[in-house]
Amino acid sequence: MSNFFQWPKTLPYKFKKTDKKVSNKSVDEIESFFSKCYKSKYTVLTPSGRSALNLILSFNNFDRSKIVNIPKWSSSCLFQTIGAITNVTVGNYSSDCQVVVHKWGHTFKQSERRNYNQLVIDDSADTIPNVNYAPFINQSDYEFISIPKIVGSFSGGIIITKNKKFYEFCKKKQTENKSLGIHQSQKKYETIFSKRKYSDWMYLESFNTSLEYNMIENIKENLKNYEKNKNIILNRRNFIKEKFSNIYLDKDRLGPCLLIKKKRNNKTLNIRHFNFSKRADKEKYFKAYVLPVHFGIKNRDFKKMIGNLSKFTK
Repeated sequence: MSNFFQWPKTLPYKFKKTDKKVSNKSVDEIESFFSKCYKSKYTVLTPSGRSALNLILSFNNFDRSKIVNIPKWSSSCLFQTIGAITNVTVGNYSSDCQVVVHKWGHTFKQSERRNYNQLVIDDSADTIPNVNYAPFINQSDYEFISIPKIVGSFSGGIIITKNKKFYEFCKKKQTENKSLGIHQSQKKYETIFSKRKYSDWMYLESFNTSLEYNMIENIKENLKNYEKNKNIILNRRNFIKEKFSNIYLDKDRLGPCLLIKKKRNNKTLNIRHFNFSKRADKEKYFKAYVLPVHFGIKNRDFKKMIGNLSKFTK
């Protein structure tokens, strides 16, 4: 499909240029919402998933002396974010840190901890919990989510953690640099919604830890999309499950896309590389057809995909 996208597009929002203070009540409401959804005692709101990841690394004293391992075929945002403060590698399972990416809401597990001093971070950026979901599946203390990939907001991240000291560290960071928070949020908004493009917002997003008024209002406005997205994904998964037997459906998580191993050419479906071993420390990649099923996909486009899929599986 020519209009394929892996996650919901950012939904329209009218940005207000203001230095108005962030409402603590609103922040608490958002954190409580995700705490309940993701079954975590300590939940903290961040400006973005990038910010969430680097908060975890900073708290654990990561710098250029250390190495972080990520999966092959990872998105550029992981390379950019981690590379801003430390070193990035792939296939190095004994590194100082292992970021386990639960790609498109599919659960990945480590079979063993090769380095018992290794920091493990569960990247659940686009995961919506299913019935069997459990946090910290890889015995980690940290898991993070990207709110835009779930509800269509223009910013926001969530960290769930078992570490109370880290939680307190993050809460202080939420108000550390108000001016940076306002600047970064505005530049990101303008890059998404206007013709003016700013290249610095991505870099700043890795370092900005401060919440901003529009960010909070926009997330609150779109929280209703959480259940909407969840129900649409569930309904489309169930529909596909009844028609096709060769699609893998994760029992623990709901994600924005479903995967089918590529067996022959089909130009109407989108191709990405996917680790079908479902092991974070034993990667086996194959080309796969990616089927977006999130609420950003209109029903008529979903029906077209199903039609193409039917031709492909005959």
